[in-house]
Amino acid sequence: MKVLKFSEDDKEAFTEICEKYGIGKITDEFPEWLINRYRERILDTISSIKQNIRDANEVYPYYESEFYERRKYQDDAIRGCGELYDVFTLCKETLPVDADRYERFVQLIQYEATLLKGWRKSDNRILRQIQKRDSEDKSKHPSKNGGEGKINKAPALNKG
Repeated sequence: MKVLKFSEDDKEAFTEICEKYGIGKITDEFPEWLINRYRERILDTISSIKQNIRDANEVYPYYESEFYERRKYQDDAIRGCGELYDVFTLCKETLPVDADRYERFVQLIQYEATLLKGWRKSDNRILRQIQKRDSEDKSKHPSKNGGEGKINKAPALNKG
């Protein structure tokens, strides 16, 4: 997408319209609100990614449900990287910025997403361990498997 430059007359007219309707101050050829909007989206998305990574790290799965809870946070962090990539790409395409500078950030975002996917994939080993442990527990303790083989014992009385 090509960035169009305002002529001086158009820039003045655009600025007057923005000021008249309270749109906000114009920074170069772009309204300040647009630049602030991009900045807010970037910061909010980074914060969300960090929070999802922290939340995933706080869950060390012992049960399968905990594994899937952790996986959800990992997926949300990866999804956040995709959103961040989109915002940076949009900035690069719409704002008159140094493309090389933004490209470095885009590459870092892609690298982070790759690391998160590797982390998520390595957690599959944990899921297999949980499933193996659960199947062994069910075969050792049939009472946990739908109540089959359950023996009802009266509580022992402490005589003494």
